[in-house]
Amino acid sequence: MNKKLLAVAVAGALAAPGVALAQASNVQIYGAFDMSVQMNRFSANNTTTALQNTQGSLDVSKSNIYNGASRWGIRGTEDLGNGLRAFFQAEAGMFPDARPDAGSSSSGVGFLGGRNSGIGLQGSWGQVLTGIWDAPYKQVMDAGVANATGAFTTFGMIMGNGDTTGAAPNAQCAAVNNVGTGLAVAAGATAANATACGDGVEGAATSFHRRLSKSIQYWSPVWSGFQFKVATQLNNYKASTGSLTAANSTNTANIDPSLWSYSLSWTGGPFTAYGAYEQHKGYNATTVSADANVKDTGLQLGGRWNYGQGTVTLQWERLKYGNNAGVGALTTNYNLVNWALGGTFRIGGNGTLWGSYSKTPGRSSCGSANAVAGAFEGLCGSGTAASFIALGYDHAMSKRTALYAAYGKITNGQATTAAGANVGSTYYYIAGPAGNANAGTVSAVAAGTDVTTYAVGVRHTF
Repeated sequence: MNKKLLAVAVAGALAAPGVALAQASNVQIYGAFDMSVQMNRFSANNTTTALQNTQGSLDVSKSNIYNGASRWGIRGTEDLGNGLRAFFQAEAGMFPDARPDAGSSSSGVGFLGGRNSGIGLQGSWGQVLTGIWDAPYKQVMDAGVANATGAFTTFGMIMGNGDTTGAAPNAQCAAVNNVGTGLAVAAGATAANATACGDGVEGAATSFHRRLSKSIQYWSPVWSGFQFKVATQLNNYKASTGSLTAANSTNTANIDPSLWSYSLSWTGGPFTAYGAYEQHKGYNATTVSADANVKDTGLQLGGRWNYGQGTVTLQWERLKYGNNAGVGALTTNYNLVNWALGGTFRIGGNGTLWGSYSKTPGRSSCGSANAVAGAFEGLCGSGTAASFIALGYDHAMSKRTALYAAYGKITNGQATTAAGANVGSTYYYIAGPAGNANAGTVSAVAAGTDVTTYAVGVRHTF
């Protein structure tokens, strides 16, 4: 049965008896399987057994079957007449190697609607949608990826300072990764936050590679190669300070989180240029922040050149974080500059060589808290630096199936406190295999760990 007939059959089975499915031919089931066999080596990151026991393995190699963002979804359109169309999409992550892990379940990506999903209208004026969707800043960043093969995309790790999905965060709330099994209460908060803020999933506080739930977006039509996009995220986890106890928050001001994300792209012939700006207020605030709605901003510029046999991409990013310390405390503001270079080269009719390199020199223009000797080494300067190189080869077996081999190396910065603890950087894959942090069962690495990965895999889209 071909894809169109299957989609019609599924839609018909789900429809109420006797109800005609409008525009059934425009409903489509789509998705991708991306699985690889990996060998991962985690370098020695500490020099004493005591630190090994608390911070991670000294040196470990492990193998893994890795699921590289396998997913499926349903999408469709309906012609409403007069040049107006309705459209929808519902997408979910798939986990063909095992049941979804706790992180995947708690972030919601394993549920239908947990990835890019929404409903909207489109006309000659552009399109507007609401739902959970990548922010324009993230869309521009991902458009610059030279090649995204499973875990080996350069973006959402160094670029964007991490990847996240969820609602607007609020330090006055305890809504942390709740999936119906009881509220996970944030440190310093009490169960009273559940009443004040609900039980959904919040996005990370400092990331600029964001998939936004509770979002509204507008995308312009393409005018002479230009397209503009804007999005905002609604602050459903805004809490009334009157509903919180002193244990919930020592900040008497009301944290009022807000996000605006913008992008502008231009394509002409073989060249594409793009820029994006995103502003967060209150996302990285703490319950003691002197400024309850501390502002963080991201600025991104990039370009892509299609030279016939492949592409070359270059992107640069500057993130600026405000001071979220309390009144009279040492300041915590800092800047973070990141950049990435990538390219592809086609070999024959079926092969593609690809590579990318991303780097951050670490935090700069840091507040006084990040410069204090002792426990704060590694919070600014070279200890927070990192780089990532990825190389690979894809071989198309058909229009939908490809085999690939890949190599990746993450080099994290290292710094040592007066007590001898390593407090270097901890960059790792967006949703990577189990790392070496603590017991080595979570997708994280101990500070200063370098990660080398070899992989062979297969990818199929449908």
